[in-house]
Amino acid sequence: MPGEPVNYSAMISRTYDDGTKKVVTVSRVARLGEMLREQWSENGETFVSIWRPELGKVYLLCLERRVYVESELNGDWKPEGRSAMTGLSGVPRLDPDAVDRAFDYEDPPEHEETDELPEETIDGRQCRVFLQRTVFANGLIETTRTFRSPELEGLAVRVESETEGGPSRIKILTERREVKTDVTNDQFEIPTGFKRVDSLVLR
Repeated sequence: MPGEPVNYSAMISRTYDDGTKKVVTVSRVARLGEMLREQWSENGETFVSIWRPELGKVYLLCLERRVYVESELNGDWKPEGRSAMTGLSGVPRLDPDAVDRAFDYEDPPEHEETDELPEETIDGRQCRVFLQRTVFANGLIETTRTFRSPELEGLAVRVESETEGGPSRIKILTERREVKTDVTNDQFEIPTGFKRVDSLVLR
């Protein structure tokens, strides 16, 4: 039952742990129809990415500097990351499916199976729980438990992923908290007084 509401906002927390270090990234995401918005902090500044497919535009704002970059949306382009547009990196992705996938692999899996486990309650919401086990040719195995809320049209409110068979055991936990369904149009507009620039990368 993968899916998500067409109108919602949430705080996304993602914890990466490879046994030697733990990295936590946090961002606020919002969706209204096809429009997407994400806000996060990096290097002491606050950035906002706004995806407006009906305008054919994607915007990246720096709130402290009150400036923004505008780029064209082409065809089926999706906001897979920000490095190509701004030089910024190391932050969560806008695409909800990409957020839920813990790892990216070059080769397709050799075997994949999914089972449904007993329901559990996450943050007061009853969730269906799915266990997916994916096996790759190099011996790597990825196990993912996904907690989806029927109340939120199948939104994954928690995803636990773990690898084995590789050089290290990697665990990634993705959580969506503070979920609300009252997003408004003004959250996807460029604020008054912001100046358009060619790049947000400080030189």
